[in-house]
Amino acid sequence: MTTEFARPPIPETLASLGTRGADLFKDRPALRWREPDGTWAEASYVDMGQASDEIASGLIGLGLAAGDRIVTQTKLRPEWTYTLLATAASGLVLTNLLPTTVPDEIVHVVNDSGAKVLICEDSDQLAKVRIAQPLLPDLARIIVIDPDEATDDVMSLADLRELGRRADPAELARRRSCVEPDDLLVLLYTSGTTGSTKGCPLTHRNYVSAIRSQREAKVGAGYGTLYSTSATSTVTLITQTMALSSGLPVAFRKGTDTDAVLTELLEVGPAYVLLAPMLLEGIYAAALEKLPARLRRRALGTARLGSRVRDMLDRGEEIAPELRQRFDEAERLVFEPVRALFGGALDRLQVSGAPISSEILEFFAGCGLTVLQGYALSETAGVGVVNRPTSNRLGTVGKPVPGVDVRVADDGEILVRGENVFAGYWGRAAVEGAGTLRDGWLHTGDNGSFDEDGFLTITGRTKDIIKLNNAFGVPPSVLESIARECPLISQFVLYGEGKPYLVALVTLDERHAGRWAADRALPTEVPKLIQRREFLDHLDGEIDRANARVQDYYQAKAYLVLERDLSVKTGEVTGTQKVCRPVVHKHFGARLEGLYL
Repeated sequence: MTTEFARPPIPETLASLGTRGADLFKDRPALRWREPDGTWAEASYVDMGQASDEIASGLIGLGLAAGDRIVTQTKLRPEWTYTLLATAASGLVLTNLLPTTVPDEIVHVVNDSGAKVLICEDSDQLAKVRIAQPLLPDLARIIVIDPDEATDDVMSLADLRELGRRADPAELARRRSCVEPDDLLVLLYTSGTTGSTKGCPLTHRNYVSAIRSQREAKVGAGYGTLYSTSATSTVTLITQTMALSSGLPVAFRKGTDTDAVLTELLEVGPAYVLLAPMLLEGIYAAALEKLPARLRRRALGTARLGSRVRDMLDRGEEIAPELRQRFDEAERLVFEPVRALFGGALDRLQVSGAPISSEILEFFAGCGLTVLQGYALSETAGVGVVNRPTSNRLGTVGKPVPGVDVRVADDGEILVRGENVFAGYWGRAAVEGAGTLRDGWLHTGDNGSFDEDGFLTITGRTKDIIKLNNAFGVPPSVLESIARECPLISQFVLYGEGKPYLVALVTLDERHAGRWAADRALPTEVPKLIQRREFLDHLDGEIDRANARVQDYYQAKAYLVLERDLSVKTGEVTGTQKVCRPVVHKHFGARLEGLYL
């Protein structure tokens, strides 16, 4: 468990985040990451402050003026954090591209933002930039973090830092002192699940307000390592700025599959873990695999026993000897091994970004873990609504944080207002639907409802409703979340606009499907496995069980199994694993239509 510790007040801007950390936290570890050889490295707050100042002075030395935009195209790594702090200090604006981006998206983001400098990770990323480069007339400089070789038109990040070391520090000090709360800090391009990406400009004031709100809500009150996600996303930005403003160490996740993440959790031993639902679903499946068969079949019931007894202990109630014996056995055989998967020092587990089954949350909570859901958007600087350790209701996303107003409109749409909310999309005078600002209220495009105690539940997207030809509107997330509880299923996407019933596209988790097949001497390759009747009969049973938990018109009456999983590279899912329905429908619509014949 973590212990309370003093957190210094937050200034009005984040321009001094790097130097402030060096002054206040000195040699305390700031960042941890896994090197290519598998060892863990770290940088202190002093190291981080020095590196960010060198990059800031180097960017100024390239002639960039306050307000100019630079684009990063890299996975989450220390150089990305250094660049974030550098742009904050020098009055520049950071814009993001994920390493899974494609040349067309590079053209869109660089030109739409007007970026003058692009910092990419390595030769693979540079190759994509080269394809896009003829269509980037205003891009003045390309910088590579890990270059394979020197070229005349590309600068290495090491050379940029050397340029910064030779610069007069007084100029950076002057630029830092000129940064105002309403200056832009970042220009985030949204994931685009419903269309092309839009630039979301956020100011220093937006993020300072967000950090203060999270602090006041006591989302993280103790000292311990934060295990961060691997994407340079909205969640990463708010969690890193929160952690680094408080002197916490941040460990970057490098692993992408469940096994790698479980290994890193054991090595890092974090106090705070931030996971997308898809990864938590993978850890849930791995946890069940490790249990003896007799316990696996009644894992959820055992977890409910754990929650019941813990609630009784919290209330000071006496536990009957038989109940205590059952709890102690479950603690030894189930609860302790599950908690150990997270490294043994976990204080709380934060899950956000997409729907997740309440039964998965209930399982981990019953094992004695504090599992918190929240709800926020890029447009709200990554804060909005969250459960707290002292006020947590599973299945909801919690209550609004201090300083943020949230209400539900008459039509069910969630509206948000506060200093953390952006002022509108980059270069767009107005938009319709999600992202609209009216009278200070952000229209989120998400539907929800408050219960009698003020906890918010997300019920679907305003336009993410499948309207059947009988006029019934079905939120697809209900059955999709239930179906993904099956360890074999990676994605479950419903389809059926204007149809008499729903059908589904199913993709498999290759790891679990392979193990299931190997145990039965069946082909482990997905394209071959989905041809075998034994497997399809088993999958039929799993989907029948999911259908049985929802009303008739929410059910998938037919489905097809894809030979591969949905991919970020093809645009079918975003970097945070949200399904892009228009793209999925475009790629597989003909096959889904065939299910109605």
